[in-house]
Amino acid sequence: MIAVDILISVILLAICGYALVSDILTGKIRNIVLIISGSILLVLTLVKFVFIDRDDLFLYFQNAGTVLLLGTLGYIIRLWAGGDCKLIIVVALFYPTIFCIDYNQNRYTLWLILIIAFVLSFFYLLVDSVLQMIKGNSSFNFGQTAMMLKKAIIAYLKSFVYLTALNQVYSYFIYPYFPINSILYFAISILFVFGVSKIKLSDNICVICCFALFDLVMMVISHNFVFITYWKNYLLIFIFMVLRVFMSLYNYKVIKTNEAKEGMVISRIDTLLMHKSRVQGLPDISDESLKSKLTIEEAVSVRRWEKSKYGKSQISIVRKIPFAAFISAGVFIYFLTGVLQVCGLI
Repeated sequence: MIAVDILISVILLAICGYALVSDILTGKIRNIVLIISGSILLVLTLVKFVFIDRDDLFLYFQNAGTVLLLGTLGYIIRLWAGGDCKLIIVVALFYPTIFCIDYNQNRYTLWLILIIAFVLSFFYLLVDSVLQMIKGNSSFNFGQTAMMLKKAIIAYLKSFVYLTALNQVYSYFIYPYFPINSILYFAISILFVFGVSKIKLSDNICVICCFALFDLVMMVISHNFVFITYWKNYLLIFIFMVLRVFMSLYNYKVIKTNEAKEGMVISRIDTLLMHKSRVQGLPDISDESLKSKLTIEEAVSVRRWEKSKYGKSQISIVRKIPFAAFISAGVFIYFLTGVLQVCGLI
């Protein structure tokens, strides 16, 4: 069994190594690489569970199901792109259970790879933003920064209402029967806050009031003040949202307009300016998420827009985060820890 697990691990680590380098250098992961290597891993995984050992089959489905769910949710709310999600699928389906980290005598921990990747990417952006600030590379003034901070606080207050509803439902209906690891639940909370912020209806004052009323009713019924029970989650999410405002000030790169390419995300300010133009095929007003990536046709129109009445020689684009590289780094760190545990070194 161990020989098959080692072979699967070597192939999976090779895929992650390719993804890390390719995402940094080209910003893409070729589907053909994932399809061919994934097919080989599928055969090996089937051989393992059908002919060799089925002891970890339930653990396999637990880990794979959780990572697939988190990966899909992250893609739906545009935390990562399609290529990143495909890499997550390969990792979820084929990571060997024998090398899963044992946490409190439980190897249901594969989801830690996404936690590690998210933490690494967050600190990468934070450090990069600090360096950009030192270099003086921000074009935003104090007034704009204050306005963005105000919006972040308002967004947090709205999120507070929805997050409290989630915590009430979890504490009263789910936790007594199916308690979730606190780190995993925090990750779910982050995804939930991101997801709610993407839904326009969540800004409706009537909807917010209905959820606030639900929170109050549940507090009376359960006698549980969840914002005290989960105070760390509320605090960390607040810090995260404030830091996002700071990092967003340094999240742009200025390029020549004639260098616009497919897959780039143009800043909201520049797309507002393009909205005044009569040039056909220009992108809609950007929300600066992956949903606003340029198509080939839009990139051509942006280059034509440069010579029009409202055109300009330079535009700002949102800098791409090589998230596949962080996923790969998360796999390497998680795998190394798992191997050290198997060897009895930690």
